[in-house]
Amino acid sequence: MVVATGFTDWLDLEITFQSIYNRQNGNSIYGIADLSAQFGFQIFLDKDYIPNTRILLGQIFPTGKYNNLDSELDGLDGVGRGYHETFVSFIMGKKFYWIEGHPMKFTINLLYSFPQKTRVKEFNVFGGGVGAKGTVKPGNTFLAGIVYEYLVSDVINFLCDVIYIYQKKSPFSGNPGVDENGEISTNTEPQNQGISITPNIEINFNPNFYITAGTWFSVASQNQDEFVSAIFTLGYTF
Repeated sequence: MVVATGFTDWLDLEITFQSIYNRQNGNSIYGIADLSAQFGFQIFLDKDYIPNTRILLGQIFPTGKYNNLDSELDGLDGVGRGYHETFVSFIMGKKFYWIEGHPMKFTINLLYSFPQKTRVKEFNVFGGGVGAKGTVKPGNTFLAGIVYEYLVSDVINFLCDVIYIYQKKSPFSGNPGVDENGEISTNTEPQNQGISITPNIEINFNPNFYITAGTWFSVASQNQDEFVSAIFTLGYTF
C-alpha cells in the first residue's frame, strides 16, 4: 500500500507498506516486507521540450523477516532485505500525444543506494546456517529503469518497467555457521546484476485512489536467482 501527501508544489512524501506472498516447491509463505519512505523534490514540470524532472531521497527500513529463517523452506520466508538503506534517485519523464485520446509517457529512473551494515544470525537472507552469527556489509546498488505508460481509457493505464540492477559484493565477518550437510556455510553475496520486466495494469478510481496489478520476472542475471512474482499495489494520495 502506498500513502502519499504533498507539502508544497515542489515537495511531497510517499510511504510504501509491503507484504509478500511466496510459493515454491509446494511451500508458501506470507509476510510483511520492508517499509520505505521517500521525499520527492519537483525540479521541472512537463512542458514543451522540458521533461518532468524529480529527485527522490529515501530510506528503506528492514521490517521484513531476514534472520532465523526455516532451513526447510530454502529462504522462502526471507521477505526482507535485512538492512537500512538510503537512496537517491533522479527521474525524468515526458508525455507524448501521438495517438489521439491515448497519451503515452516514457520515464527514465537512475538510482544509487547506500546500505548499512547489518547483524545476521542462523539461517538468513544472505545464507547462514546453524550457529551463524556476524556482520554483513551489503554492497552499494545502482539501478537504471525505463518505464513505458499507455493510457488505455480515462481510468485504465498500461505500464511496463524494464529494470537493470547492479550490486557490489557483500562481505561477511564473524562465525559463518554450518549448513544442513554439516559444511561451513556462506553469508557473503558476490557481485551481481540482472535485468527484469514488470508489466502491470493501473486502475484509477478517482484522482486520489488507485490500484495496480501485474507481474515481475527476471530475463537475464548474473549471480541472481531467476524469479516470477505477482504484484498488487493499493495507493492513496491526500
